[in-house]
Amino acid sequence: MTEMLLPFFIFVLSGTVHEFAHAWSAFRLGDPTARDMGRVSLNPLVHIDFVGTVVVPLIIVYYCPYAIGWMKPVPVDTSFLRNPVRDSFIVSLAGPFSNLLLAFSGAVAVCLIHWVAGFMAEGSVPLWLVDLDDLIYYYFIPLNLMLAAFNLLPVPPLDGSSIVDYIRNDPHGSYHRQAFFGMIVVYLLVFSRVFDHLWSAAYSVTYFLALVPLVSCALFVLSLVTVLVFNKKTSEPVSGRVVRPKKRSGPSSRMKNSSERALAVAQALARGEKVSSSDAKWFAKLKEDRGDGQSLCAPISYSMDNDFCQGCANLTRCLVRDAEEQAARKSGADSTAGE
Repeated sequence: MTEMLLPFFIFVLSGTVHEFAHAWSAFRLGDPTARDMGRVSLNPLVHIDFVGTVVVPLIIVYYCPYAIGWMKPVPVDTSFLRNPVRDSFIVSLAGPFSNLLLAFSGAVAVCLIHWVAGFMAEGSVPLWLVDLDDLIYYYFIPLNLMLAAFNLLPVPPLDGSSIVDYIRNDPHGSYHRQAFFGMIVVYLLVFSRVFDHLWSAAYSVTYFLALVPLVSCALFVLSLVTVLVFNKKTSEPVSGRVVRPKKRSGPSSRMKNSSERALAVAQALARGEKVSSSDAKWFAKLKEDRGDGQSLCAPISYSMDNDFCQGCANLTRCLVRDAEEQAARKSGADSTAGE
């Protein structure tokens, strides 16, 4: 029973760090959505998906020496990202990178344990230290390597599908949205014992990984550099003013910020002024979003505090319509005043 539960608990721990990395990197790159939902946390309870985190891994560990599954996806609103295509790519890679970092950290821990044990007389090494060494070497390191490889598969909704979006330069992530069909593939891969071969490969890499702890130090330095890069905040002006506010909280605030940004872009375009490339792409993305294909409710502005509006598939169409109508009215008023 212990040998069954160990891979499960390591999977939950590693999966929590994985999702935290997604949420934290998205927040550092400008999207507060995950933070507002409490996902920038190392508390496993906020990341657990009952089927993917509990049911599937427990079924797998009954037959295999490893646990694999998925956690609750971290929500990312690409409209808040400074560079939607590039930053979505970074956010997606943050999860597998965290698993690699955990694996390399485990390799360093194994080397330290062996170093400490070398100073002890033969037969005097504590049993708990031996058990800890076995736990890290036989379970923790290979499982994290396996999770990193699993999530890098180019199958939606796995993180590897964002690599396809990045290569195709697709800010809408259309390939990443085929999650329904991707989940069917994921289920087939999980229950067909294909990952037995992946586990064997990860277990083989563990031997060489434990012999090269310096690589862990290099990755640690790389992670520090990444933190410094994420800490660099930039804002792009539209029509001489900063569009993105410094603080956002709650869905209503995000709607209001998007509305203000859309209005600023629409007014600038109505005046024939140039806008930044990121704002132009963002506004074009809103205009291309067809929602559910139905007609809009009425030719009136939507309510910021209306739950129905917040969950409506036609929200961006309303937002663009209102922004362009207000910009047209203001442009007309300015022309009349000029005459």
